[in-house]
Amino acid sequence: MASNTNKSIFRSLNQQQCKDTFELIRQNARRHFSAAQSLSSQSDFSNGVAHLILGTEELIKSAMLMLQGFGFPVRNIRNYDKLFYNHNARHKLLKEYYSVYLFVFNIVEKSRRK
Repeated sequence: MASNTNKSIFRSLNQQQCKDTFELIRQNARRHFSAAQSLSSQSDFSNGVAHLILGTEELIKSAMLMLQGFGFPVRNIRNYDKLFYNHNARHKLLKEYYSVYLFVFNIVEKSRRK
């Protein structure tokens, strides 16, 4: 179970610490993606998908810290802290990102066809 300690750790990082930390979290995401690739090559798709999800969650945390590290006021986002300790919050954000991704992807594809 998540504790309030998780919330205070990420919220307490200063701008430079956010810059220093986001890359470490992104590297952890890459490890999850590598594990997913390895598992899928062994036809262990369910565990591979689990690692894809975990890696993507790590990318969300990394992105929030990167933005904070470069001066974007992401801590002002409602429920910012939940992005660091609540899977469901990250999953909801992923669903929103995916909708935006599909929108942009379709616009780009249509412009390429012209």
